[in-house]
Amino acid sequence: MSETGHSKNIISFDKVITVCESWGSAYNPSKASIKLAKLKSQHTDVDADNTLYATKARTNGDDKNLRKTEFAPVKKLGTKVLNALKATDASDATIADAEGFVRKLRGERAGDPPKKAATES
Repeated sequence: MSETGHSKNIISFDKVITVCESWGSAYNPSKASIKLAKLKSQHTDVDADNTLYATKARTNGDDKNLRKTEFAPVKKLGTKVLNALKATDASDATIADAEGFVRKLRGERAGDPPKKAATES
C-alpha cells in the first residue's frame, strides 16, 4: 500500500493506538467510543476496507486496460469506414454524422471543453 491518503491516515491511527497502549491503565476514557478495544476494532475494520478498496481499484484498472486493448481495432476500423464514406457521393450531413460517431469511438471531443465562468468576489 502507498503511504498517501487513506493509507497514511490508517498508519497514523495505528500510531495513536500504540501511544494509548503505552499509557497502560492511565488511558481510561469514560467515553466507550474511544476506549482501546473500540479503537483497535475500528482500525481492523478500516484496514480491511482499505485493502478491499485497493484490490478493487487494481482490478478496475486491469479491466480498463483490457477494454482499451480490445477496442483499439475498432478505432482503426472506424477511420477506414469514414474514409471509405468520404470517397463516395454521400451528403455532407451524412459524413458529418459519421465523423461524430468516429469521434465517439476515439473518445474525442467535438470542440474545446466549456470554460468555467469567472466568479466575481
